[in-house]
Order: sequence, then C-alpha cells, then structure tokens
Amino acid sequence: MSDINKLITGNLEIWCSAIQNKKTTGRGSSKKIKLVGIDNLRDLIIELALQGKLIKQDANDTPASHLIDEIKVKRAELTKKKLIKRQSTKVNYELLEKPYAIPSNWEWSSIGELCEITPKNELSDDVEASFIPMPMISTSYSGEHDQEVKKWGEIKKGFTHFADGDIALAKITPCFENSKAAIFKGLKNGVGSGTTELHVARPLVEKVNARYLLLFLKSPLFLSVGESKMTGSAGQKRVPKDFFTTYSLPLAPVEEQSRIVSKVDELMVLCDQLEQQTEASIDAHKLLVEELLSTLFLPAEGSNSESAQAFEQNWARIAEHFDLLFTTEHSIEQLKQTTLQLAVMGKLVPQNTEHVPASVLIKEVTETKQRLIKEKLVKKQSFKTNFAKEKHSAPLPLNWEWSSISELAEINPRNAAKGDSLASFIPMPLISKSYKGEHGQETRAWNEIKKGYTHFSDGDLALAKITPCFENSKAAVFSNLENGVGAGTTELHVARFLDARINPLYALLFIKTPLFLETGKRHMTGSAGQKRVPKDFFATYPMPLPPAEEQALIVEKVDSLMSMCEQMKDFLSAATKLKVDLSEAIVASALN
Repeated sequence: MSDINKLITGNLEIWCSAIQNKKTTGRGSSKKIKLVGIDNLRDLIIELALQGKLIKQDANDTPASHLIDEIKVKRAELTKKKLIKRQSTKVNYELLEKPYAIPSNWEWSSIGELCEITPKNELSDDVEASFIPMPMISTSYSGEHDQEVKKWGEIKKGFTHFADGDIALAKITPCFENSKAAIFKGLKNGVGSGTTELHVARPLVEKVNARYLLLFLKSPLFLSVGESKMTGSAGQKRVPKDFFTTYSLPLAPVEEQSRIVSKVDELMVLCDQLEQQTEASIDAHKLLVEELLSTLFLPAEGSNSESAQAFEQNWARIAEHFDLLFTTEHSIEQLKQTTLQLAVMGKLVPQNTEHVPASVLIKEVTETKQRLIKEKLVKKQSFKTNFAKEKHSAPLPLNWEWSSISELAEINPRNAAKGDSLASFIPMPLISKSYKGEHGQETRAWNEIKKGYTHFSDGDLALAKITPCFENSKAAVFSNLENGVGAGTTELHVARFLDARINPLYALLFIKTPLFLETGKRHMTGSAGQKRVPKDFFATYPMPLPPAEEQALIVEKVDSLMSMCEQMKDFLSAATKLKVDLSEAIVASALN
C-alpha cells in the first residue's frame, strides 16, 4: 500500500495544478474554475477502494461469499413471509467479463442481490414523515440530504418511498451525471418519500455497509457506463432500474467495507483541504495581480517627471516577477485590460515634442465640423446631458488634450447610397468582442436595409449600447463593407470621424478600456435585461486624445502587446492541457 500512498501524496503538485475554467455545472466548487486534478484524485481514490487496492486485506476477514449466502437466506425468508416482493429484471447488466480483478476473499455481486429495490412504507396517514425533493439531495460523497416534514397522508401517493438507511440514486439527467445520491438518515419517524426520479435500495441485512454501496454508485466507472445505458429523449434521459439493480458490484468482506469507508473518508478530507488551499492560493494570486496592476494607475504628486518615475518603479516591480504573476487566464486578461487603460494614458509609447499637439488637431477638426454644418453636409447636434465634466485623476501627457467623440465625429450618421446598389448588413451576432473591432457581414440590397436600421460606412466606429453586449465590449471599426456602406442592428452608437488624422482604432481602444466600460455601466438606463448606454455618454464622455502620429504608434504597440498576451494564453492552455492529461494518465496507469 506504500505505492498507493506515494501515488496520492507524491503527485500533489499535479493534482493541485491541473485546473480548467468551468463550462458546465456539476460536482465540486460553484466557482468559475474546475479543479480537474483534485477531482481526478477523488475518482482515483474511489476506484482504488473498489478494486481492493486502497488498504491491505486481512486474511482473518470473513469472505464476502458468506455475506452473500446470508442475504440469500434472508431474502428467501422475507419473500416467503410476503414482507418483500420477488424481484425480476427484463435486462441483466451483470458484466460477463469483469472490468478488473478483485481480491480472493471478495465477490462480484449487485445492488439487487444485496437489497430490496423500490421498497414501500406502511404507516398511518396522520404520522409525520420526511419529504425530500431532488434539490435537497446533495452531490457529496457522504450522501447528505435536507428534508421537510409533512403528514404521511399528503406524500404517500405519487412519490418514491424510503426509510432511514436506504440508499437512493438520482436516475434522471443531469442529476445522475452530477452524482446526486443519498443515504437517508434522521428522517422524521424514520420514514419519508420524495421525488419520483430516484432508484432506492434497502439493504436486506445490517451487515451491508450503505456507505460502501454509495461509493460504488459514485464511482467513475458506474457513472460512465450508466450514462451510456440511459434511455429516453434529450433532457429526459434516465438510467434504467435494471442497470441500477444488476450492474456488477465488487463486494468486499464486511470488516473490510468498514475499513475502506474510513480510509476513503480520511482521503476525502485531504482532498477537501487541497481544494481549499488551492482555491485560497488562486484567490490570493488573483488579488495580488489586481493590486500590483492597480499601482500603475496611482496618481503621483509632483511634476510629470516624478509621476513617470513612480510609474517606472511600479512597473519594474511587476516586470521582475512577470513569469510568476501572469500564469492564469484571469491574470492575462487583467494584463490585457491594463494594457488598454495604459494605452489611453500615454504610458505605452514615448511622447515626441515634435508631433503636432492634439489641441491643434482638435481646433482644425472643430473648424471643419462648423464648415460641414454650414454646408448642411453634417447635422448640428446637441445633447441633453454632457459627461465632459467627469473627473479624471491622471494628468495628460505633453501634447495630449481632453476631447470627446462628438467633438471629433458625427454621431449616428446616415448614408445616401443608391437604392439598387449592394451594401453590407451586420446584425449584432456578427460584431465581435475583439479589441481589433472585427466583424462579419452579409450582402443585401440597400433598399432592403436602409430603413429601420443603423447606418455606417468604412472607417466608422460602433459601440453596442444594450446589455449584455455593452458589458461584453462588443464594438467595431467597419472595414471592407460592400460599396463602402452598410446598415445593421439598431442597438449601436456610431461615430463617423471628420478628419483622417483621427484614428478610429485608437478611439476603439478608448471605448474598450475598463474605465469607460465601468462608468458607462453605471450610467445605463432602462429596465433589467433592456438597459442601454445613453448616446450622450458615448458622445460626450471625455477622451484623452494624443497627436495623430502617436495614435498610430499606440495602436501598433497595443497590437504587439495583445499578440504577446494571446501567445501567453496559448502557452497556458497547452500547459494546462498537459497537466490535466498527466493527472488523467496517472489515474489510468494506477487502475490498469
């Protein structure tokens, strides 16, 4: 058994580091991560237990065959007295070839051989009893459950019966796959009833260890084969009673069953401790990354040079431990968000005093806009609410200036394309969350889409305004549209910049920054599920504008850093898969 102990304790780093993001619900933590390695360790412990490999056998134990003989005698006696019904099965799922070898004093048996299946309770209608619907049955390895108290007359018909000591297995999807099962105990007056979606077994003699049978019902092999035997339509599939009753069960001697359950309990406590320590470590790492990255945004008292020096010191602290900090998807995502925020603060590329100041650019765009309004090529726009007074703690770099999208662009422009020409149609699902503002498109006749839709053209900036698309940062810079024009979902705010020196990709980075999104979320209006970011917020929220040349350099630098982040995610994904595969390989090797 020392090899088994070494297998479990000697691979703790692998068990704890094999982690995936959760995609579906099931056993384990309700958090967004799935501790695959620890789950595999739990499965390994149960399978080793059921193969007789977890603890040493004792030659003095009474062979399991004696227990089976005793149960046969008991069954015959109870059947003769008509205290239990004779059981029959349409399909026998007993394995002709057993999946693994078991110790010499064990026997292959089944739940149906050891227990009465689907028992019935007999008691007066006015007696109180326990009622247990499916949500009150847990997925825990100890078979815990909650209960309500009702009069027996209210719950005796149309429900499944059970009593203290009975074992129950959820038979319907997804409860079966999630390993919902229970050992009933502490029932009111020792009896109860509940959901019809249970298979129930009542051991025929007290020597049968209910916890041991529960381990069998929670074993990966039983669950895997049971899932393949389910019948019924999707969403309503069920494990047949005959499978529950006849599937081959490795039965240990009575004494060893008790020792196995105790050892499994001990090791499951270890798994729980590993899970808690791992989750605590993940939470601490997450907090550390967030706090260190937040130091990059702290305002510094004094001159710009002193502020720059403080930033450099904070960044150096992060860079020194870069390989230890950015080791999870969450930390890399935080790095990406920080990159976007730093980009619009002028922290990613050096400033050049020879660049034409943004103030000059804004003045020239304003003059252009006034001329276009006078020529009636652009409509004069006003906004009920101006968000220009929103406070910003960080000072702007040299040659930058505070502006807004409405100061530099026409908001929600209209196209004047020919009615019979082709154009692009873009519904919301074709707008991505990518920081590059990518989008798909369909081709339609302009006559079909010019009314009742939002207009846009090549180079326009669009922001999804409705929840949850806004929070998910759906935005686009339109490009390669059919004949340069298009229309699409009405749930967009669109900006058409009035000067080629305003880089729409820079503006895209700005509306994808955490600060813009968080502030925009606070200003949303409307009812739950239909909340929207006001046009006035999109149009007038202060945007830090660098010189034209620096806008291009920032976009290029962000592309480079985001590419690095994606490479880090790919490496992390490959490393995670390797750890998961390794933990599964250890399990497979141990069971072969």
